[in-house]
Amino acid sequence: MFEKSLEEELEAKRRAPVECLGMTFENDEKRREYFLEKLRERALMREFEEYRQSKQKQLKVSRLEAVCAGFKKAWQERDYATIIAVARKIPEKILQEDPKLLMWFYQAVTRTGEAETR
Repeated sequence: MFEKSLEEELEAKRRAPVECLGMTFENDEKRREYFLEKLRERALMREFEEYRQSKQKQLKVSRLEAVCAGFKKAWQERDYATIIAVARKIPEKILQEDPKLLMWFYQAVTRTGEAETR
């Protein structure tokens, strides 16, 4: 009897499940959030890789988000040497102020059996 208005149709479409690259998302907004987060993680990992490959003994500038993302990935991959190497390059204050970073560092040192020198 009554036709849906264009606005109602658009709203229904926004709420409908969306399939993208073989994955199903609750709605288009959730799909967008997922891929934006993946892009953000990728950018953070590029930055972390710069820290890891840096020849400097002490980094003057490091972004906490990038260090956290890199430590998390290295931990998942059991790459404890990377955690220790980067932790020794970042300013002591950054490591001490973030409980997660400190935990990853201490656990990496424990798992490798290295002396805890900074």
